[in-house]
Amino acid sequence: NFEYHYLCGIEVYEEDLPWRYSPALPANSQLSPWLWVVALKAGEFLRLAATPTGLNAISINGDAMTMAFPAATESWAWAHTHLNFMPEGGSLTEILADVQSTLGSNMNLGCSRLLCPRRLEPATTYTAFLIPAYEKGRLAGLGKADADIAAADNTAPSWTGTTGARDFPFYTEWSFTTSDEGDFESLARLIGPLDKTDADRLASANKTLDIRK
Repeated sequence: NFEYHYLCGIEVYEEDLPWRYSPALPANSQLSPWLWVVALKAGEFLRLAATPTGLNAISINGDAMTMAFPAATESWAWAHTHLNFMPEGGSLTEILADVQSTLGSNMNLGCSRLLCPRRLEPATTYTAFLIPAYEKGRLAGLGKADADIAAADNTAPSWTGTTGARDFPFYTEWSFTTSDEGDFESLARLIGPLDKTDADRLASANKTLDIRK
């Protein structure tokens, strides 16, 4: 009964994990995470045999490859750190020191999140997979040759460069089914103008309330 106008996502206990192993350098103060969440419907993927690295793997078909992932330049926007306190300090260095000190005293005051930007459909079952976000990570997870991994561009996302099916290792998975009614959007769509009968009924109800007062 997951509300379909929400975004699928995952919370990570460690605040820096989504970026810890990113092979690229930050650009314009933006750094894309090395992990990615993709939500797929039945028929959009096939399960493969375990890779030589021990990771499980899937093959995502070509149609899903074109619609289940964002533009490569936007992946940085779908990961963030959440803090349950207001950092203090007059400079970025002081703020960072305060964040590290506070989290060092209580690690439960922060977490990180990865969100999947795919718009979900109502009454639909999805399987979400946590996969490598960079091509280097995809190749490494599939157990490809070291030379192939080294040859991959450090900045290349794992889902670009092809229009056909592509194999991905994954670290974890979970399934969920979306609701088809009862959420805010479905209730808002029921709002409409009153016709004369409705208006007369409402006026009569209000008059009854006035009499009771």
